[in-house]
Amino acid sequence: QHCTTTIQGGVVLRIPNVADGKIDVSSLKYAEFTSVEIERIKLQTGDVLFVRTNGQRTLVGRCAVYRDVPARAMFASYLIRARLDEELLNPDFLQSYTMTNAGHSHLSDKATPAADGKFNINTKTIDTLLVPVPPLDEQEAAIKVFGSIDQKLSVATAKKSTLQDLFKTMLNKLMSGEIRVKALEIDESRSGILA
Repeated sequence: QHCTTTIQGGVVLRIPNVADGKIDVSSLKYAEFTSVEIERIKLQTGDVLFVRTNGQRTLVGRCAVYRDVPARAMFASYLIRARLDEELLNPDFLQSYTMTNAGHSHLSDKATPAADGKFNINTKTIDTLLVPVPPLDEQEAAIKVFGSIDQKLSVATAKKSTLQDLFKTMLNKLMSGEIRVKALEIDESRSGILA
């Protein structure tokens, strides 16, 4: 019997692609696989990817939900794929829970040290993760709140970065003499030193 194996290329998500609770697509790698391998490691929307191993215990167990971006992606061996019963548990709710102190510590505290100095978890660790499972409508409401907080945090972080850049620019201009301070007004009423 003659059997042919199809070789195909595709995106492979790795540890660096699971960052800050999201799939980071800024640095993607590609590889070729047989059709059999692709069936085993391909992702579908709603899959949760956990970081299996890391040199820092606190980074083990971080996860993100795959939502078809990038399309037709697969996952590397240093990640663990979890496929949930979405009629019971929303993947985004699980991901948010793993970022709480309780969820994060359950995963990282159970990471075991390896001979190479790294820490590891396995599928059993994830299977034994205790997760609160409120009704789906409550899970979805919580996800919206988490999303709103994340959005506000992103805006605040962007503002902070802009202000830091502005400060550095102004400081450089002051130090180089491009801008001169001719008079410095001090509000003495707000200073206990000058009172």
